[in-house]
Amino acid sequence: MTSGGPGADVLAATGEVVGSDSDPDFSPDDRSIVFRRLTSTGGGGLGTWDILTVRTDGTSLATIASGPVFRGAPDWGAQGILFTEVDPAAGTARVVLVQPDGSGRQVLLTQPATTRLGTARWLY
Repeated sequence: MTSGGPGADVLAATGEVVGSDSDPDFSPDDRSIVFRRLTSTGGGGLGTWDILTVRTDGTSLATIASGPVFRGAPDWGAQGILFTEVDPAAGTARVVLVQPDGSGRQVLLTQPATTRLGTARWLY
């Protein structure tokens, strides 16, 4: 999606380098893309990931979810951006919905961190 970061650490589970962008999904109007970026190899071995958006012309890069937790692949639908979060330190796994600018964060489901939520997806 972008040039990402120059990271040197490698996530053992996948071989991705810190700074790598992954799992893009287009906005409903096809003018923007949401994706996740590996920010560290922590997070209980899953890595920690931020969720970002960027216009398809490469402008307006924005971070909409950040912090030291694992975030799964995002999915962008008419109601917003949906993704899972696993926070081993707090012992929780969540399904989260945010608006494209990162506002309006709603936790739709919370489970123990040991629960395998998979990847949240909109059903159309």
